[in-house]
Amino acid sequence: MGMEIETKIDELVLALMTLNTFDDGKTIHAKKSFDDSLVRLQEKNYIHGSDHKSKSVVFTTEGLARAKEYFKKHISDNG
Repeated sequence: MGMEIETKIDELVLALMTLNTFDDGKTIHAKKSFDDSLVRLQEKNYIHGSDHKSKSVVFTTEGLARAKEYFKKHISDNG
């Protein structure tokens, strides 16, 4: 993966983290995971295995197609 794409991914992840913030009265925190999103993606039948303790999930055929579509839409220079 090229540096430019990695930078875009990092920026997108950082932006998404703002949706998961909370203030403890001293500092602003962001949750490290997107477990709720993984559950929703599994409910839509885009992935399997989000409820297991493994570090990976399995794409369904439709899920992989959507992932590629969204990558092109949000990240790729061609989108």
